[in-house]
Amino acid sequence: MVKNKQLQPLVTSSTSHLWRRSRWKSSHQLRRINENSDWFERSFVGGAFKELDSGVDEETWKKNWSLVPVKKRNRIEEKVKSVQADELKTMWEKIDVVHEARSLMAKYV
Repeated sequence: MVKNKQLQPLVTSSTSHLWRRSRWKSSHQLRRINENSDWFERSFVGGAFKELDSGVDEETWKKNWSLVPVKKRNRIEEKVKSVQADELKTMWEKIDVVHEARSLMAKYV
């Protein structure tokens, strides 16, 4: 039978810095996970999942997305950024065409 032993605290003064670092690292990783899922939800990809209504609720596809390896998620994020940059470029080209058309109409009216 075990005699009464004094329980040692999990965090002692000599290990408190490790605990703080571990706790910071955990909260930092959680924040990064939330940030990663936030961009996904705000992007057209997340919107497409919502609009498709494939019988999978939002919480399920968010959970499934969080299970995808970080490298693969980062690759998708880079593709999303590239598409958004192309969309921005196209928008500026459209604005330029409209501006040119208005200038021509003003010139000949």
